[in-house]
Amino acid sequence: MRPVVGLGTGRCDPASAAVMAAEASARLVDTDPVHNEGRAHRALAPVLAAHSGLRVATKIGHMTPEQALRARRAGVLSAVDAARCHSIEPAYVDYQLSVNGCELRRDCLDLVYLHNPERAADDNGPLAEHLALAFEVLECAARRGQIGGYGVATWDGFSSDGLCAGAFSVTEVVWAAEWAAEGGTSHLVAIQMPLNLARLAAVDGRGPVAEAAAAGLQVWASAPHGDELVSPGLVEMIRPGLSPAGAALLVTCSTPGLTGVLVSTGDPAHWAEAEAVAAMPPLSLAQLREICDVLTPGPDARRRRAVGVQ
Repeated sequence: MRPVVGLGTGRCDPASAAVMAAEASARLVDTDPVHNEGRAHRALAPVLAAHSGLRVATKIGHMTPEQALRARRAGVLSAVDAARCHSIEPAYVDYQLSVNGCELRRDCLDLVYLHNPERAADDNGPLAEHLALAFEVLECAARRGQIGGYGVATWDGFSSDGLCAGAFSVTEVVWAAEWAAEGGTSHLVAIQMPLNLARLAAVDGRGPVAEAAAAGLQVWASAPHGDELVSPGLVEMIRPGLSPAGAALLVTCSTPGLTGVLVSTGDPAHWAEAEAVAAMPPLSLAQLREICDVLTPGPDARRRRAVGVQ
């Protein structure tokens, strides 16, 4: 199956973009309590009420200073976590679940991610244990019908570079969910991570995307473009006739195991282009690896060319 296009609300007006996406038959809006300076949830609530078939995914982790102050007053956030405006501690996860549901006016949130849980890596204890304790709260929420499922949305927790590179693996995330489910079937359903031309390590059928897909998880691509890296020659190499943004998106959409891409736009033309690209035949693994070689030349690329391996 080809990946679907979901709306991300990080770089657009949430309400107007969601109306546009719903009218274009979008299946999912992906949002966050901190988007639109902390106002995204309340802006989206009327749109979700008018379009009951539109699924919603949101997150728990980051918070605005005002949100941190409210959580402190509720007694669910430490001074340290309030200062850094991030937490995945169980008390805060439970509290923010209720806040998210109230703000979005949904009795059941379709999908809730722990957002950048790698930020907890400096806390006492292994990160996998922090994940497991937070997942325990989410498992309870799923069993009582408060959420449909949960996952992890990370910027570089799975990646091989970045400040928190390799903070956890898909295997560790699955283990944490299995622990939280106490031997039953867990409600872990998805991971979200950036996939684009600037982050090519996961687009060619290896790494966390392939591992998550093999584990039966949905994989959603955030920040899927990278068109600033696309020269006219690279467009011709990817698929002649596409715009640079379309060519970059096609690379992301061709990632084996990908469930969907999140596009943040209120522009109907941009949305239509994204849907058209997502529906195109994917690039082959050989083409993806050739593009990787062009953009990130190195010993592996030279070795593949020397022995004729694509």
